[in-house]
Amino acid sequence: MSHDFSENDKEYYSQGSCHEFAIAMHRLYGTKFIIAFSDNIFDGSEEENEQYDIIHVYAWDDKTDMLYDVFGSIPIQEMRDNIENRFMCDIYETDYCYSEKELSIYIDSENNYNKQLTSFEEKDIEEAKNKILQYGLFFKDKSIQPSGYNA
Repeated sequence: MSHDFSENDKEYYSQGSCHEFAIAMHRLYGTKFIIAFSDNIFDGSEEENEQYDIIHVYAWDDKTDMLYDVFGSIPIQEMRDNIENRFMCDIYETDYCYSEKELSIYIDSENNYNKQLTSFEEKDIEEAKNKILQYGLFFKDKSIQPSGYNA
């Protein structure tokens, strides 16, 4: 069995759908979320309420300060270098979200129109969960264990 995601999965979960991966990790393992923002203003934001572009959303284990994404795990202290090397841009600021509800303010939906993260369907999260379970124990950090889903 391969312990690595396909190149297609890496592209998908790192270029626009990283939040789907992070939500799947949250539901499987109880991780939280860290959002990394660039200093570019999001095109869809209104002048009176400017929002920054989101570079990446990580699943975050707040007990160990490890970050998880489709590429694996890193200590939180390596986030800035990881973003700079992988996405070729600087982090302007970060936000910590402890639930899907908190993360949802950044996700486009009928009730939350024109946000930085794309909308998704429940089947997209289920697919991410299945891929994580298939490949997912590639995480070297054994402290992350399946937990109940707590939105």
